[in-house]
Amino acid sequence: MKRIKLVLNDVQWSLVRGILEEAGIRYSILNEQFSSLYPGPALGAFAREILVADEDEAKARGRLEEFFE
Repeated sequence: MKRIKLVLNDVQWSLVRGILEEAGIRYSILNEQFSSLYPGPALGAFAREILVADEDEAKARGRLEEFFE
């Protein structure tokens, strides 16, 4: 499994899920339930990581780079 670390807000995470599901990429999100009690920008301390299969890493990164640069 390969890890892709992203620091995004909850709305952006919903977009990530949709992008990966549309591409047929199986994934798991680590630290999905971990967040701040306060609204505001996402912080590095609250980064979540996506786990994808080794063979899907390039495809997942390519799809995500289209939306998050």
